[in-house]
Amino acid sequence: MRWLLTLIVSQAFIKWIKTWIGNELFDRIPKEEKMLTSPLLVTFLGAITSFTGEDEIRTPLPAECGVIDDFALDIKQRVLTISA
Repeated sequence: MRWLLTLIVSQAFIKWIKTWIGNELFDRIPKEEKMLTSPLLVTFLGAITSFTGEDEIRTPLPAECGVIDDFALDIKQRVLTISA
C-alpha cells in the first residue's frame, strides 16, 4: 500500500513540476529523470517524509531542462525550492 501512495505522490509532483516550469522546459527532461529512482524524485520523496510545513524542500532539477537560475520560479543553481 505504501508503494501506491509513493507512486501517487510522485506522479502528482511530476505534474506539478510540468505546470510550474512549463511544457517547453519540462519536455526537455529525459523520461528516466521522471522515474521513481531519479535524483529529482528521490530527493523530493526523502524531503517530504520530514517536512514540517515550516521548512523548505530543495530538489535538484535535471540539467537537461535548461533552467539554472529563475527567481520567479524559485530556482537557483538548478535547485527548485518549495516552501509551504
